[in-house]
Amino acid sequence: FIYLKKNGLDKKLVYTITSLLIGSTVLFLMDDHLLHRFMQLLQGNSSGRTTVIWPFTIEKIMDSPILGYGINTFKMLAVGTPAVRHAGLGVHNLTLELILYTGVVGFLIFSYIIWLTLKESFTKDKIFYFILFLSFIILMQFDGSLITSKVHLNIFILMLFFIYSFRLDKNTSS
Repeated sequence: FIYLKKNGLDKKLVYTITSLLIGSTVLFLMDDHLLHRFMQLLQGNSSGRTTVIWPFTIEKIMDSPILGYGINTFKMLAVGTPAVRHAGLGVHNLTLELILYTGVVGFLIFSYIIWLTLKESFTKDKIFYFILFLSFIILMQFDGSLITSKVHLNIFILMLFFIYSFRLDKNTSS
């Protein structure tokens, strides 16, 4: 949308979008595993994770919605539930994970931080970081853990550093 606003609809954009659509369609049609997985996702079946873990997590959130259970307590909560333990050892959804661990209070605080960071990065100089950060937050809604995964936490911290490093440049040059 930013490209369209800046450059309008040109041949380069049309060719790129068309090529990506044709390429991905051919890829999904030629590979039976990709096509099968895509059809499962369209039917709402996410290989057990969303159909087992997320309802379990929502049920636990309802038991302690305000302050949650504390950081990294999913394994402890799932001890008596073999289906959940078999499906995975984490929530695999950033929103549900934050509400489960920190409750609505912690989720609202974290959401406010995310909002401030997105707002900070939505400038001409930092639009690349805005797109990366927003993509990362969206991706975290479907897999991974910001709390228990060192890799995801490191990516998150690095993105925050790059987005807010522009403030450091302004302060040191004055």
